Amino acid sequence: MMQDPFFSREPPKTTGRELFSPSWAQRFWDKGLASGCSHDDLVATFSMLTVTSIAHSYERFCPWAHLLAEVVISGGGSHNHFLISNLQRMLSDRMGREIPVR
Repeated sequence: MMQDPFFSREPPKTTGRELFSPSWAQRFWDKGLASGCSHDDLVATFSMLTVTSIAHSYERFCPWAHLLAEVVISGGGSHNHFLISNLQRMLSDRMGREIPVR
């Protein structure tokens, strides 16, 4: 999924259902089911796609990322404990120190 050209585009960028449409998601969902993945595994995979794409963007497009003091999330994702905790873990691992995400 990270091979989608959207993830390589330079910021600023935004997207929504026009790119990541139900048919886009269904294609990966069907592949996952055919491979024996559970519904829970697939939901976790889609959630980790979000986490990985954010961490990747910090590494690739923010030359000062190593100076991050914290990351503030807004919108619906700010209420998603799975997203927040995994983003904090991934950024902290990649930066080599604790990066608070709220």
